[in-house]
Amino acid sequence: MTPSLGFRLFVDAREVGMMSEGYVWIITDGMTDYLRSLTPLKENPSIVDAELNIYGLLAYDAAIALALAIEDVGTVNFGLRKANVSGNHSTYLATLGISPNGPKIPQALSNTSFKGLTGDYLFVNRQLPTSAFQIVNVIGDGERELGFWTPEMDLSKN
Repeated sequence: MTPSLGFRLFVDAREVGMMSEGYVWIITDGMTDYLRSLTPLKENPSIVDAELNIYGLLAYDAAIALALAIEDVGTVNFGLRKANVSGNHSTYLATLGISPNGPKIPQALSNTSFKGLTGDYLFVNRQLPTSAFQIVNVIGDGERELGFWTPEMDLSKN
């Protein structure tokens, strides 16, 4: 749902009384980010809001997983070899070189598992299962984060 359509939906919902106590709305992260952008200016607008949404937390877990996979592969043979690029396909990126450990990283990554910020981080059939949802309460023109829901921990404030 586009933000403009979502905004119209909530305007209509307010008109028919569906934004009062007793109603629950389940919306996408994109819509939550849009609602955040509508909040009034803070007392100290120069302070950066460093809160991460669920995608920021997933990105943090992905960076940790990649670091663990690289450690698993090892850094003994970490040199770069020149890429075989010819003709018009030459780009600046091709001049950077290729790591001989590169092909080993996907397998090491698929074997990586740890307790991340979004719950248990592990691959099932080479894919990450959806494991966390951010729960927010929209109040007036703002929102209040209630926490996160995961299958392992149910609702958690962390």
